Amino acid sequence: MDTHFKQEVSRIVHVLKMRGKRFCAVLLCVTLAMGSGLFHLAVVASSGNGGVTELELDPKQLYACIQQTVKSQKSLNPDDRKWRGAYAGEYQNILCGEDGEGANLYEVALPEDFTKKNRKEKVGLHVFVRLDDRINLENDLEDDLEDDLENDRNLSGDSRKDLRENLNIHSVKIQQELYEFQGDETLMFLFTNQTDVTQRVSLNLGRYSTGIASIGPKSWVKRGVDEEWSTGSDAFGSATNSDSDEFETMATEGMEVESGTTSNADGTSSTRSGVVATSSNIERQTLKGQWLEMVLADRRAGRGFVTTAEDLELEQLKDLASDSDADFYESETEIAVVRAWAEQGSLPDHASLEVTQISGDEGQDGEEYQEYQRAKEALDQQEIAYDGMMAFDIGFLDEQGEEIEPDGVVEVHIELKDGALPEDADPESLAVQHMLENGEEIKVRRMNVEGEPLEFKTDSFSTYTVTFRTELSSIRSISIRDDITNSGTLIPLINGSELTQGGSGRLFLQWYRQTSDGDWEAIERVKVSGDSYNVSDDGRLNVALDIYTRRTEDSDYRNKQYTYRVEAWLEGDENNKKVSSSYTEPYYMQLQNGGFENPSVTRWIQYKKSSFVQLPNGTSGLVWRTTGSDGKIEITGDNPSGAYHFEQYIEGERAAELNCEAYGSLYQDVLTVPGSELHWQLSHVGREFPPVGKEGADTMRVVIMSAPEAIASNITSQSAMETLWAEHPEYFQIADGLTSADITDGPADWKTYSGEYQVPAGQYLTRFFFVAVNAVGGATQGNLIDNVWFSTELPPAKPDRGHLTLKKTVFGLDAEDAQNYRVTVTAKKEGSKETLTAELSGFIANGDGSYSATRTFQNVGTGTYGISENVSETVKELLSEKYQGPTSTVNGENGTSTTVEVHDQSETIAEFANTYVIYSTQVTVEKQVTGNMGGKREQFFFRAEVSRAGSPIRQLEFPLQDKDHASSDETRSRVLTELREGDVVTITETGGASGYETTPTVSGNVSDTQILDSGKTIRFVIGSGAGDIRVTFTNNREITSPTGIPGQKLSGLLAMMGFLFGSVWIWCEGCFSTGKRRK
Repeated sequence: MDTHFKQEVSRIVHVLKMRGKRFCAVLLCVTLAMGSGLFHLAVVASSGNGGVTELELDPKQLYACIQQTVKSQKSLNPDDRKWRGAYAGEYQNILCGEDGEGANLYEVALPEDFTKKNRKEKVGLHVFVRLDDRINLENDLEDDLEDDLENDRNLSGDSRKDLRENLNIHSVKIQQELYEFQGDETLMFLFTNQTDVTQRVSLNLGRYSTGIASIGPKSWVKRGVDEEWSTGSDAFGSATNSDSDEFETMATEGMEVESGTTSNADGTSSTRSGVVATSSNIERQTLKGQWLEMVLADRRAGRGFVTTAEDLELEQLKDLASDSDADFYESETEIAVVRAWAEQGSLPDHASLEVTQISGDEGQDGEEYQEYQRAKEALDQQEIAYDGMMAFDIGFLDEQGEEIEPDGVVEVHIELKDGALPEDADPESLAVQHMLENGEEIKVRRMNVEGEPLEFKTDSFSTYTVTFRTELSSIRSISIRDDITNSGTLIPLINGSELTQGGSGRLFLQWYRQTSDGDWEAIERVKVSGDSYNVSDDGRLNVALDIYTRRTEDSDYRNKQYTYRVEAWLEGDENNKKVSSSYTEPYYMQLQNGGFENPSVTRWIQYKKSSFVQLPNGTSGLVWRTTGSDGKIEITGDNPSGAYHFEQYIEGERAAELNCEAYGSLYQDVLTVPGSELHWQLSHVGREFPPVGKEGADTMRVVIMSAPEAIASNITSQSAMETLWAEHPEYFQIADGLTSADITDGPADWKTYSGEYQVPAGQYLTRFFFVAVNAVGGATQGNLIDNVWFSTELPPAKPDRGHLTLKKTVFGLDAEDAQNYRVTVTAKKEGSKETLTAELSGFIANGDGSYSATRTFQNVGTGTYGISENVSETVKELLSEKYQGPTSTVNGENGTSTTVEVHDQSETIAEFANTYVIYSTQVTVEKQVTGNMGGKREQFFFRAEVSRAGSPIRQLEFPLQDKDHASSDETRSRVLTELREGDVVTITETGGASGYETTPTVSGNVSDTQILDSGKTIRFVIGSGAGDIRVTFTNNREITSPTGIPGQKLSGLLAMMGFLFGSVWIWCEGCFSTGKRRK
């Protein structure tokens, strides 16, 4: 019985083997038949475009043809190709290697239809590839297995047979596997002239082009030593050698390819005869390689272009041989090449891939800068660790240039170019994130990235970020570089280098500020102005913003120079911190030495019983500098009436003369906070009286501008100041009460002038000029100034005058809305026609979540003023979509207007305050799939509509999957935000799989709930203070088997029955079969 059972088992195994082999054979044939279509080569030749034959070769299909040729294992015998001419040896060495054996040399088999099509063309094409000399595709694996057989002679016969079969299997596997390019493989594109006249040719390979070269007739080929051939049909005979100077060499230098047109070095252009239908028209680059001189090849004049697999990026296409049915797209930026493969039919014909790099280097008002910052903030909110990032807007456009989304999954490769990453970047840390926008909200989807280039799959496109970490392994040194004149910052240098932009990652920095008693206090990173922090993401310390944070703790912060140091350490190495040397920044938050009382002077010059001194630029304690050609500043001293014709000073016992020995300008640089208002003031008097019977006075101007711009424009001379007046008159300030920038006064009587200056965005260092325009006494004397002021603090008011400051503070707005906030404030004096009006903007963060802006009217008349505010209707409308309110107060009392008293030589402050409350109600929509036939991963499509006061305000369409089985966060749920009481919300399931019973439910404070369209639609009204509301659409699909067997068990039962039936059939065939076995 036991023996019979073994025999039966043996028969069954035999039958299975036979049937399995037949099945595998059939499957292999079908696979080969289908696979033959994958290697069609799209090469289009045309020679009617300005005398240029331009060939198009899709790199993807070239790759497939190379793989097919290599799989054949039919390498090319060097003797099969005979090169003739003076440069034949060069061709032989390139293709056959130094040993001349050419063991890994192949001529790529081009399709028969290409050969037929181009028989009558003027230029022919042959493609050769020489693989890495270190690789022997046929022998390496076989030698290993043969060694195993030789070393194990004790194997039984069956074991040796099994191992031999294993060898045969691996031999087949060699043919099936793709050859992996190492990068140094040589490719030669041989162009042959099929005519007796010169032909011009170029080859386009995806985003690369060889450029245009000329191929003369075979009579032009330079003959080798003792080499002769005829000019007839037989190339290998006797001929006359030609060293003609008319031979046209290649023209690749300066070649440009744009929008499908090749611009040649001789000024001509050629248009491609055809574009690969699945690729976007990208800007072509000159392919790295070498044009060779002409030779005779196969009795025709030929010229080769040699390049490498690395330069052609063939290894990047390794996945294409198995996926050549996909449509291929490509686009590039300065730092990256992006390729995409989409399923055929998922995008319309003539679609193109569009990729734009989003830079963070723009001005803060630029859309690109804002988009970059939004992506960066989204990464930070998700607490994604990174040391640097780059952002790209990736998407598809249709033929009309409209954005489209694919109907299916797309494989994307992002290849970063050389230099795109900093030297200390860790390539293994590269990651890709997708910014998914939902109204104002951005969700970050972390892509599943494989390999390098960065490979991932997606079904939607918008902004993608690429993040990386740095390879900082140790901190050898840390120092501080002063960059205040350029960026307003102190830069920490780690090991002598700046940090990359991004989060601190594994590196930690801590800045310290020295207090007045000599202690060091740690600096906390806080938002100061708009979206600007005192310490940036890359560790820079903004000096102006940091000093500004001291205003509540140090009343004299404007008149101090602060000393800093910085500390650095790596994560997990806190005990090995490095500390920089201390550094004292050289600027102040307000103008210094406005009365010219410093420095101390011991030796005065006497002139007409008056004393004076001339101090050069850079004198310690002076602070002031001059643009005068003499580089000196004249300071007056005792008894000014003798030479300067005035009796007393406005402030102290000194003044300065703008005209020292030449016309000039005095200036100072002051640290400033963008958006803040600075108050300036000066007293001015002329020096000389005009001649009798004539009129005349001294004239000056006030200039306020960015210090970096002044440095870049080299505003250090009077002529440069005159050019500035012609090009930028807006920099010249107009004092209160004047109608022009000219400040003109005669001698003897001082007059005081004042004004306000709003600091522009991004301006952290401001230069304050006093410019001499003309003087009665000529270039060497005139225009005296004293009592100079430039600060966020107000100067003292004049007698019988006072200052009126109107301040507006808003609570509850986010940073972006606060930056865009505008309000007009008005002050009208009772019993007078005097009305003061100003628009407040550039609101600055206060540190408690509120934002403020001020406007001060200096030296206004004393008395009672009615003050009011007015927010524009545009601002009101924008804010009403997002916020409730506001509630308004003036000086603590409800309302938007009040009256105040301005007193003699004092400041009166009126503060308006508005409090906004953001609408916090949100509706979360989710999907739940139930039932034994429910598709947990099926997508269902929805439309959400919100109406307010009877008018639609928002509509959104989105897909959802079962919340517990969703493939991504965006299909798990969708959130509608910024909803308010009384809003009507309608959510409809618009599509998806059929056969489901749909039931929507809502939880939360809502009213008037309606279920419509047989459960496909739910409508409700938001209640008061509703908070979070959740809507769930439950889709149920049940199928009950009529056999009474539960549906979940039916498939298993059928499978079991099939297995038993098949086993019995095989056993029976084994029992009753007769006749001889087939081999």
